[in-house]
Amino acid sequence: MAVETPLYSDSKLLFKLESECFDYDQISQRQFSYFLTKAKSIFLVYRQDSEITAYILGLFRARSQSVYLYSLAVHPHSRGHGLGTILLNAFEKNVRERGYMMMKAHTKVGNHAMLSLFKKSGWMTGHVVPGFYTDGTDAIELFKRIFV
Repeated sequence: MAVETPLYSDSKLLFKLESECFDYDQISQRQFSYFLTKAKSIFLVYRQDSEITAYILGLFRARSQSVYLYSLAVHPHSRGHGLGTILLNAFEKNVRERGYMMMKAHTKVGNHAMLSLFKKSGWMTGHVVPGFYTDGTDAIELFKRIFV
């Protein structure tokens, strides 16, 4: 069991996990391949034996002060064991080491587990974004300043 950077060959496992976690706005296997090879990203997985049970993906732009936490997924059977916290802490450490000043994210307004995880980790809530997701549901903005 370890937090590590995923390999290009993990795109199928990541897509499988994505399909088991989300029924909306899913990342395709092709997009995972792009994130693993070409995107400016911070991408971490939690691997248990040969399976990926959770991942966190953040995207950034050159000369930007912030990183956008694009997706965080934990397999339904692995929830409630602290994997989200482990990945979020590893992600923040990586963001801090790279010198970024801010992390930003969105989550569904009704996603109480995710909102709780972010709040426990010191994230602040921002505005509600109406119709943010493809299924028409609203999102809430989240952010956390990084102090070096």
